[in-house]
Amino acid sequence: MAKYGREGEEVEPNERLVGFANGHFVLLGGEVTEVLKAGDVVEVCLQGRYQPVCVASGGYKGWYYVTEAGRKERFGLCMRARVIGERG
Repeated sequence: MAKYGREGEEVEPNERLVGFANGHFVLLGGEVTEVLKAGDVVEVCLQGRYQPVCVASGGYKGWYYVTEAGRKERFGLCMRARVIGERG
């Protein structure tokens, strides 16, 4: 059974969608919801390519991510993302 993301796009089995709940960004996928914490490293789909980013929080900016190039960007709801490796 295929799962669908934004605008009917098919979502890969290991993909999650970014959501927001209880003041935190979360990764939504099936029955599993993972809360993103500062310092987590995930891959987000930017311009059609997955790129590793680090989750950060602070100041008046709230929650954001930092790219490998050092750019700070905000998460978008329904942004495609996937976890890198094991999370504890």
